Amino acid sequence: MEYESYWAICLFLFLIFVFGSITELFSKALIFLMKNVRLNRVLFVTSAAFVDIFFTFLSVYIADSLVSGITASILAVTLLSVLFFWMESALGSEFLRKKTS
Repeated sequence: MEYESYWAICLFLFLIFVFGSITELFSKALIFLMKNVRLNRVLFVTSAAFVDIFFTFLSVYIADSLVSGITASILAVTLLSVLFFWMESALGSEFLRKKTS
């Protein structure tokens, strides 16, 4: 991943946040619909992870395309999407909710 200035990084992160907020709505709606299908647990967790990573990838890819000062490979965008998924999963885990309440 290459960047030209710190402003490009700030704009990139801001656009990830904006597009991520929009795609998160679609991701959560699709996961909610999958929950009603009554898939077995392993298939549901795998499918939900794939959907979440895909929509995160989409928002990062769109932000990368719009910011001319950032150059990221598909591998970097994919790894960043998986990293965001892991962070979201860790921060939203059941363990943290029980521990803080």
